[in-house]
Amino acid sequence: MKVAPHLTVIMFVILALASLSLGFQLDFGKIDSATHGNTTVNDSKPIYGSDHLVSKSQQFISLEKDSSKLHSAQTGKLLQKPTNDECSLTVGTGGDYITVAAALVIPCESSGYKITLLEETHVENLVIDIESTILIKGANSEGPYTQWTSNKDGENSYLIELKNGYLIIQFVDFQFVQTTHFSTPTNGLIYARSTSQPYPSITIEYCNFRGLGNEQGSQQTNTMIEISGGYSLVVDECTFSSTKSQNAVIKAVDYIQFSVSNSNFTDINGGSTGAIEVYTGTGTEWDILIQGNIFDNCVGTKYGAINVDTGSATTTRYLQIIDNQIKNCAGSNTGGIYINYAEFGAFVLQTNIFQDNSIISSQSYFGCDAHIVKASKAGVSDPVYYYKDKTQGSKSNQLKSVFVEILEGSNQANFSLRTISNQCWDASIEPEYFADCICTAQGHYNIDDMRSCVCPSNDPDYQQDKCDFYKLPTCSGDSDPDKCRCDGTNYPSYCLCPLDDLDTTYTKTQCELEKGEEIPPDKCTGIDDEPNCICTLDNHPTDCTCPDDDADYSPAQCQEDKQEVIPPVMCTGIDDKPDCICTLDNHPTDCTCPIDYHDYSQAQCLEDKYPVTPDKCDPITATTPEVDCACPTDAAKLELDPRKETICKPSTGKESSGSIRAVLYMIVAIVLIPALALIF
Repeated sequence: MKVAPHLTVIMFVILALASLSLGFQLDFGKIDSATHGNTTVNDSKPIYGSDHLVSKSQQFISLEKDSSKLHSAQTGKLLQKPTNDECSLTVGTGGDYITVAAALVIPCESSGYKITLLEETHVENLVIDIESTILIKGANSEGPYTQWTSNKDGENSYLIELKNGYLIIQFVDFQFVQTTHFSTPTNGLIYARSTSQPYPSITIEYCNFRGLGNEQGSQQTNTMIEISGGYSLVVDECTFSSTKSQNAVIKAVDYIQFSVSNSNFTDINGGSTGAIEVYTGTGTEWDILIQGNIFDNCVGTKYGAINVDTGSATTTRYLQIIDNQIKNCAGSNTGGIYINYAEFGAFVLQTNIFQDNSIISSQSYFGCDAHIVKASKAGVSDPVYYYKDKTQGSKSNQLKSVFVEILEGSNQANFSLRTISNQCWDASIEPEYFADCICTAQGHYNIDDMRSCVCPSNDPDYQQDKCDFYKLPTCSGDSDPDKCRCDGTNYPSYCLCPLDDLDTTYTKTQCELEKGEEIPPDKCTGIDDEPNCICTLDNHPTDCTCPDDDADYSPAQCQEDKQEVIPPVMCTGIDDKPDCICTLDNHPTDCTCPIDYHDYSQAQCLEDKYPVTPDKCDPITATTPEVDCACPTDAAKLELDPRKETICKPSTGKESSGSIRAVLYMIVAIVLIPALALIF
């Protein structure tokens, strides 16, 4: 078939256009997109609220006093006679004035008042509100002292109320007065208080305070001495006795110095506390001293002798309760000392003696001498160790008589003090050791211990030979013959019996009888053996008893056999136990590698137990597959890779263009040319 010339021209034009189109290279440019977030700048000005709250702390300023007079009052020495005779006054019949109040009206510009009570009995309810030093003393310092009582007319709150000044009282007996319906004064005998400066101070020496009896049916009284807002309360060489009080006989709160020393408290039935009740002082520098007192038969509903409750308050000063005797006292919480505190600069409870104190309605004596509560555990990692140190030198006749609580973490513990007699505690109840305590039949330490008690020198029932006997350990399966003692549950043929029948818990007669009837234990057989069966050459478990009469099996050989170690078995691959010995064929990860096997070294064993997976990129060759070792993406590393011209050669993009060109050629050859042929 002939093709028309004009169609031939058209065909060549189409072919030329197709060739031109096939010559274009496809170039896909990258889209460079950079996202810029909107930034909003807020120029916000600070917002101010209401005015700042300014907290104010009130500084406590003490009342200035003559230091020599303060010292003389605290040491019990009488003040020197003032140079101004007008201030040295007498009160009573034949004296300068009838009442102390009248004497204090006279201005005294010298170092203070010195007032002597002339009569055996002085009746007056006195209020002092002058800024001066005032000494009031009985005329007879050798006794009997002047007795100061309340006026029975009307209800008088206090015998002496101190609002201002520095008051010193010496050689006076104070006593409540019983009326038809109540005792007077109603609120207390001596009261020092102030809510502002100058703050009052009071020192009381060589005085006696007596209630109206502490028996059932006795008239109830109230506090004998109280300070509530003052500089100092100092009590020395005084007695407090025979009272059934609504409150403790001495109370203190909001003070700088509180001190009670060398005084006796006898037959006191108080409120929640029997004798002394002390609360928080003023500011952060206040101290408490309770020293050298005797508390006998002091009872409170909660605390018998002493209650120091400063709660969460802290002071840089000290709490010292030392050298006191507390006996026959009782309370539902403790009969002795209760302390609830946060922190003191110094905390000392040393050399106190506790005897026969008790907890009301309880058969237990645990905590009967002291109950200590601390809010924080700061500085107290071990409460028993910490408070044992704080109570060094203190003694008691009751076990576990100190109870401590650390509220943070709810940590509680009891511990014992040293015994008053210095004898050792019963070791079965209190294992705590006190150095050089005196041995008893129940309280002693074995000769095997590093510690040892001291045998008594003057006890006819517990002489040296008996003491040495009780120091021996009780016999067990491994005891040395003739070096252990029998007891009620263990009496082998070689144990030593008690020396006599005085110890009724286990007598010499009973011991010898039981040893004579002793049934020897069976020999060990290896089947259902009882503990302490007699060891044999073939069967010697660790709890067997070595024979002492077997000529063919010595105790030394027996002890060696009991202690021998059975080596672990080889690993087999079937039900292996942990720590079996690794082998060449069986080496689980929990087996033990052999140390001295020449056919299987420890190094080979460790390699078998923990094989190392090889690194397929080490080394890399020109034929290392990319699936085993990926081609580097970093240009510098690719340059060093042997596969850079083969497997890891980077793509140029021309490969895709050539492929497209080949496809277009195929389309022209298969589709376009035949179509044109049909047309023409």
